[in-house]
Amino acid sequence: MGMLMTVRDILWIGLFLSAGLITSVHRASGTERAASESAYRPRVAVQLYVWTQERRRREVNPIDDLDAIFAEARSAGFDLVEGMLDWFDSDEAAAHIAGLLVKHRLHMVGVYSNGFLHDEQKGGKTIQSILERVERVKDCGLEFVNVNPDPLPEKAAKTTEQLATQTALLNQLGRRLSERGLKLLVHNHDAEIMHGAAEYRYQLAHLDPAVVGLCVDTHWIYRGGADPLALLKDSGGLVRALHVRNSVDGVWSESFGPGEVDYRPIADYLRQINFDGWLILELALERKTTFTRPLKDNVRLGRLYLESAFLQGE
Repeated sequence: MGMLMTVRDILWIGLFLSAGLITSVHRASGTERAASESAYRPRVAVQLYVWTQERRRREVNPIDDLDAIFAEARSAGFDLVEGMLDWFDSDEAAAHIAGLLVKHRLHMVGVYSNGFLHDEQKGGKTIQSILERVERVKDCGLEFVNVNPDPLPEKAAKTTEQLATQTALLNQLGRRLSERGLKLLVHNHDAEIMHGAAEYRYQLAHLDPAVVGLCVDTHWIYRGGADPLALLKDSGGLVRALHVRNSVDGVWSESFGPGEVDYRPIADYLRQINFDGWLILELALERKTTFTRPLKDNVRLGRLYLESAFLQGE
């Protein structure tokens, strides 16, 4: 993880220089800015999950290192971040995180949580737990809560009854969050896309768009065996956010760039529909992912590629 630049670094930076995209890393890339005078006004943020993975690789507790994590996110050019809801398990933890956000001039616009929601009794407890934590984080700039319903063991297909229960509970949670001025987003992994995307499509038909939206994780759609662009189009106005990353040779890339998911037609489609939701850089590591640069540099380069793919020319 030395600081020497690779040939690929030089090529990428040359690309961004020629496009006029490199400016101060502290520019407000995540602020609520218009990509143009049109109605296409996506907002850019970063998911902090990859930092938790990278810290655990180094046997560092991410919670104990949030000061450094927030500093790295800021130095990569972000001022809007999506954190993890389970960080807010106490008032003391919430106060500590709120202080660090102020220190680093960050706003935690979103938080992510898993949740057992396909059983009514257990799902009710999940909702209560989420709401309790949300109360602690809502003053940190929170705008949305991103929930991924837990899959069944072995990623088996859920029954229609389980899907009906899950969707009803999501709608209930969406209403409760809406009362607090927040939006519920439903995230996907590959389990919802497998089995002919039956779970994903059930949600499209039964979620209440007044209080629930989708955070479409494009690469998990790809991993689930579906076409991200086709499913994005089928999702219509429910789409309020995208999580973006990419892979090369079946392995998640250390940064966001060209790879097995072609983001050009996805960006074109978002322009066509005047998308004004969230574009969230969510890098992630798996066993074969290797680092050639420090994480903060990968995040910075990922931001530049995101801006070149989705915002250039607007």
